[in-house]
Amino acid sequence: FVRLIGTLCTCDHELLAPGAVPFKSGQHDSFLVAPERPIGRLLQLRVWHDNSGWRPGWFLEWIQVEDEHTKERWTFPCQQWLAADEGDNRVFRDLTVGGEAESTASDAEKTTVDADGGGADSADS
Repeated sequence: FVRLIGTLCTCDHELLAPGAVPFKSGQHDSFLVAPERPIGRLLQLRVWHDNSGWRPGWFLEWIQVEDEHTKERWTFPCQQWLAADEGDNRVFRDLTVGGEAESTASDAEKTTVDADGGGADSADS
């Protein structure tokens, strides 16, 4: 799940990858989310999971959010586990933007969320 927090609204989205297995080791995942309202300038995001399934934890390197309409892009570095049995045992992270947006427009209707991480089995590689 991801919560996008912007200057105009806050919205939650479940990150689904139909026909794919997201968050595998060494994998780069992309998700398209369509907020009901413009988010505005992105300030923060929260990413989390429900800790269900076999080995549900995963190491998250970074998340990049791109506004499909304006091409604004924000990067949120993480470099931490989202795992009940790794690191600090938390399955959520509150991240702040690690770089400036490429422009200041904010009227997007669709947003791409890219997540790059080590995945659930990165400790084994």
